[in-house]
Amino acid sequence: MNFSKTTTWLIILLVIFIIAAGFFAYQWWKTRGELLKQIEQNENLTRQVDEFKKEIEKLKAQKEEISKWKTYRNEEYGFEFDYPLEGWEFEEVGWKELDNICRVNTKKSENKENFCIGIDIDFLSSSCDDFSWEKIFSSLNPESGGCLRRGGYEGKFEKEITSNFGVKGYKGRLTYPYQECYPLNIVVVYFPLKKFEKRPGEPGKGDRLLLEFSYLDCPQYFDFGPEEIEVFNKIISSFRFIEK
Repeated sequence: MNFSKTTTWLIILLVIFIIAAGFFAYQWWKTRGELLKQIEQNENLTRQVDEFKKEIEKLKAQKEEISKWKTYRNEEYGFEFDYPLEGWEFEEVGWKELDNICRVNTKKSENKENFCIGIDIDFLSSSCDDFSWEKIFSSLNPESGGCLRRGGYEGKFEKEITSNFGVKGYKGRLTYPYQECYPLNIVVVYFPLKKFEKRPGEPGKGDRLLLEFSYLDCPQYFDFGPEEIEVFNKIISSFRFIEK
């Protein structure tokens, strides 16, 4: 009889021990999971902070680099942008009949043609004011009822962009048959300017002026790579209107 009582108590104690052990094990696994989750969150936060610091350092380096650039200012059309000096040449074209403004060219090429960034005035036909930019890029040559002056090209809209000064622009590609690079892709960015009075040579009254930044995307003929593309993007980012 006493043996039975002892056994019973032992069983009860064993059950209590198992329950307690299970409870503490559950709490341990739960706490461990929360700690692991917290550690993972902290590691992700640390990575984000590191990436943020790298981005800040990159922006500081870009700001310092661009601070050494020169500013092109155009009073007639009311805009300005920055361009590099070291390794590049600036040429103000001034072909008024073609509305070419200026060129920014590399100086390094020996075996290929120099990489050239063109800055030109283009026109957006007033009949296209309500069109989306997808439709504008696909409808060229206003003399034949299209939106842009480029005749014989095919256009493709890519995305909206915004300069560091809050000016909205539109990026796309124009394709044109070209002997050295077929088909030739022209990367273009358009910034709509303010409307001006009609001048001789303009397609039509009320058409909107566009400032076009472009380069010929033909690496087998022109000497450029990621560094030159980055310069193009930085020039675009520096575009702003002149405060009056």
